[in-house]
Amino acid sequence: MLQEPETAPPVRLSAAETRFLNGLRSSRPDLAEPWLANLPRARRAALHRLLQGFLMENIGGVAEGGSWRDGEMILPLPGGRTLRHPCSRRYLSGRFDPAGGEALLAGAGGVERVESPSRLLEVFAEEALLPEGADPTRFRSELENGVANHALSLVGARRRQRELAATARGLGAGSSLALARALAGEIEGFSPLAFFEQLVSEGHPLHPCAKLKAGLAAAEAVRYSPEWGVVVDLALAAVREDVCREVSCDGSLREILLGEHPGAGRAFEAALRERGLDPARYVPIPLHPWQLENTLPRLYSGAQARGEVVPVPEARIPARPLMSFRSLAPAGGGHHVKTAVDLRLTNAVRTVSRGSVENAAELTRVLREVRRREGFGERFAVLEERAGAYYDPPAETNEDRPLLAKNLAAILREDPWSRLRSGELAMPAAALLAESPAGGPVLAEVVEEFAHTMGLRCIEEAAERFFRRYCAVALPGFLTLMSRYGIGLEGHLQNCLPVFREGVPVRMLVRDFGGVRVLRGRLRARGLGASLYPGSDVAARDERDLRAKVFYPLFLNHLGELAAGLSRTLDAGEARYWSVAARVCREVYAGLRRDPAARADERALFAPKMPLKALATMRLLGNVTDYVYAEVPNPLAIVEGRR
Repeated sequence: MLQEPETAPPVRLSAAETRFLNGLRSSRPDLAEPWLANLPRARRAALHRLLQGFLMENIGGVAEGGSWRDGEMILPLPGGRTLRHPCSRRYLSGRFDPAGGEALLAGAGGVERVESPSRLLEVFAEEALLPEGADPTRFRSELENGVANHALSLVGARRRQRELAATARGLGAGSSLALARALAGEIEGFSPLAFFEQLVSEGHPLHPCAKLKAGLAAAEAVRYSPEWGVVVDLALAAVREDVCREVSCDGSLREILLGEHPGAGRAFEAALRERGLDPARYVPIPLHPWQLENTLPRLYSGAQARGEVVPVPEARIPARPLMSFRSLAPAGGGHHVKTAVDLRLTNAVRTVSRGSVENAAELTRVLREVRRREGFGERFAVLEERAGAYYDPPAETNEDRPLLAKNLAAILREDPWSRLRSGELAMPAAALLAESPAGGPVLAEVVEEFAHTMGLRCIEEAAERFFRRYCAVALPGFLTLMSRYGIGLEGHLQNCLPVFREGVPVRMLVRDFGGVRVLRGRLRARGLGASLYPGSDVAARDERDLRAKVFYPLFLNHLGELAAGLSRTLDAGEARYWSVAARVCREVYAGLRRDPAARADERALFAPKMPLKALATMRLLGNVTDYVYAEVPNPLAIVEGRR
């Protein structure tokens, strides 16, 4: 189990880190010392991700002269200096794990320890390696914010680990899986899914700003972030129906929300009547509590004065924040709620655009028809986004209508619990790589349970068979949707919810339409259409755009990280797992051979290079929706070439 350092080693703070620390000392002085103690680890993690980004994306051609010798990456720089970084393991895609030790910069002036990602960025800037159009000042600010919030996240995660470990001992639970089952039996309304969501504290494994929370104060991060194990109160804003746009498949947002949460509904209606308003003329839009406190007063004073928007703080829905921070699971069950927050989290400001609301019901309709045709058995399902609403201010207003719409909007997503059977556990795939309260990664516990269920004594054999079963429940759905229907789901670690029964993968649930791409030509060829919001990012530009949206998140981010996790845990090569994935892909495409697009997709999937979302490049350039991809060695092609 993770141990929290007792005392903070001497650390020289940047100006941004000093401000963050001062904020902690004024609001949560009990967290200041633990935060300082965890700051070096957070810096090392971000430095490693930044270095990895420069190398895998080959920014400025930096990777071309690099070499790997005796557990060390050696990187000659154009100006004559050399950067050295210890690494414990390299992977087929070019990714690597850092080893203990420090990054060292050797030059004519001696050897310098590179202790932070900000300093590494300075080094690359001094060497003229940054791409044209880069904004290193903004990027440095994002790096430092991410480091500060990661250190705070580690404090919360470690405190919660200690609490959960004590609970596990009291219940006789020897693993996170056993603990989740025990707590579900002990606590009414306990959500195993939310339990596993809130175990994840590390963020995106390749993003240099993985824990960026720009605009969020330290105390607010503690109050609202999932790794603190918190329950928050979703608020409601009443939006007058003539300036509210509702979109739904099965009943309106109002009907679903107030039907599932009658107590909040009664409070909503009573509060409006007390103000002399007719509740029937207002739509309740769920609000993240941060948005209620910070954005509503700032942006909606005019709308409130006109009676178009009425905050109703009396109506509250207790909910648990999930991995994405702004998506929440009501504590009493019911649809999950995707809320808008005017905060930059990792890449983007996490508001909910008009297009996202408008497309939700339409994509749900299309996916229902595909599921009716394909079936997918019980192994694969896409969670439906059934209703949404946003403030739609009158056209004659002088205010920024898109800004106001996307900051007061929400989407209701199907509760994954409705897809589970007795004895099944669902978790975000990212939780498999998280630290268990019992010690070690959750993935190791799942594989051990799989081995026990299947009667396997050899853990290496169990891991390989587990991975095959995992691929068999995930890959057919993703690849069929892409190749037969032109629907690209973004299957990364956060969006995918594997379902296990006694450690055996039985189903893959996929959530969030925000990253979906649709190639309309393929959909039309199947006699289907999708009426997408004008200018929507959902419409794929071409086949290459569609494939990149599937290949990178599903293979490099998702299956690649699980293969690396198994390799790391068992101290074994990852090639065996990529070989399993390659065989399953070939089996899927053998069943799709009659589809002309499938043959081209299969060739692209096994090409020598695979697209990698260039996260470091994108943050240097400030890109959010304008994706940039690099190319890295394709592990699927590599393992087939070895046969």
